[in-house]
Amino acid sequence: MNRKDDDKFSDTIARRLRDSEDQLDELTLARLRAARLRAVEAARPARSKLLLASGFAGAAAVVVLAFGVWWTQPGPVAPPLEDMQLLTAGDDLPLMEDLDFYLWLEYEQPELG
Repeated sequence: MNRKDDDKFSDTIARRLRDSEDQLDELTLARLRAARLRAVEAARPARSKLLLASGFAGAAAVVVLAFGVWWTQPGPVAPPLEDMQLLTAGDDLPLMEDLDFYLWLEYEQPELG
C-alpha cells in the first residue's frame, strides 16, 4: 500500500466507525464517554509529574551553573609587597603625597635628578 491508499483506507474506516456510533444505544454511549473521561484524567497526572520533574531539573541546572561561575571567579588580589611597605611606613608620607610633582620635575629637568 502506498500513502494514497493508506489515506483512503483511514478515511473509510473513520466514516464506518462514525456511522456505527449513530446506531449505539444511550447506555453504551454513556459508558464510552465515561471511559474517555477516565482516560483523559489518567493522562493528566503523568504530564504534570513530567512537568514538575523537568522544572526541578532546570532549577538544579541553574544552581550548578551559578555555582560553577562563582567558583571560577578570581579571588581578591593582594597588593604587591612593596606597595604594602610604602603604605605602612608612614615616615615618607609627605613625599608620597607629592610623588606626581617629583616625577614631573624629573621628567622636565633630568639634569637636576
